[in-house]
Amino acid sequence: MGAFVEKSTLITLSLSFLLVIFIVSNSSSQVVEFSDGNSELFADIDGDGKKENIFLESEPQYGVYDGKRGLDANIFTINAVFENGNTVVVDNAARVDGNNPAYLVEIKISESIPSMIGVENFLGAHSGILRVYKYEDGEIIKDLEIFSNSPRIEIKDTDNDGMKEIVSYSRNYGKNPTRDQLIEIYKYENEKWKMIESKEI
Repeated sequence: MGAFVEKSTLITLSLSFLLVIFIVSNSSSQVVEFSDGNSELFADIDGDGKKENIFLESEPQYGVYDGKRGLDANIFTINAVFENGNTVVVDNAARVDGNNPAYLVEIKISESIPSMIGVENFLGAHSGILRVYKYEDGEIIKDLEIFSNSPRIEIKDTDNDGMKEIVSYSRNYGKNPTRDQLIEIYKYENEKWKMIESKEI
């Protein structure tokens, strides 16, 4: 009897430990790092359990200023190579002024929803933009574009429903340039992203 109770207690503790791990991992926040990142990632964007090879390619775009030809922007293309060898390409996925880089980030909001592709880059001195792409019907389409002048964007579960939202923070530089004062929360519902809340903090 004592051995049974001890074994039962161990099983209960093990299940409790696994539940804690699930809650912590599911509620963890992912911060978009505009100053650093990858130009290549491996993520399952079609939900078949196999990771695709996704990478960025850039092509410089030149302009003429004061009679001189100079670098105006970089145009980034998304390439996704699938297990069967097929490649899906997204032209003009991001236009980044000057020679600033763009980075890829995997956006995983739920275990039941395939990963999405984030393309993020700086805009000017202290702003950033995140573009969210998803795989749908054989194509990769842009589903959301978020701006932050903080720049600070997080991917986290804000309402404890098991699905992460995207949270953008902004500042009023005329009033207080050091503190975030506005947040916008975006939620993925009915296979689309939409803003569900915008408020001052």
